[in-house]
Amino acid sequence: AVTAPAPVKQGAEAELPVKLTRLYNYNDPVMIQATLPQGVAGITIAQVQAPAGQVEAKLVVKAAANATPGAHQVTIKATATLNSQQAATEQVVTLTVEKVEAVK
Repeated sequence: AVTAPAPVKQGAEAELPVKLTRLYNYNDPVMIQATLPQGVAGITIAQVQAPAGQVEAKLVVKAAANATPGAHQVTIKATATLNSQQAATEQVVTLTVEKVEAVK
């Protein structure tokens, strides 16, 4: 499950917590990545790996000074390998980027 982060201002960063529910005694690492919608620029969210046995991970959202402001639907995807097969689940969360007015 992913909890939507507090709004992030242009030129700032925020953490996006991800909680995993591990089923059937699965304890291997899980890759977590985010996909931004088309047309959204200036935001980076690096892929992370939830270590073996861990049930939480944090994605770091970095918004450049020129990041596209507004509410964006971000797809969070968790991928695990089980018996040589990849299994994935996705959840959409709203990421809000607040515009920062230039100081005059």
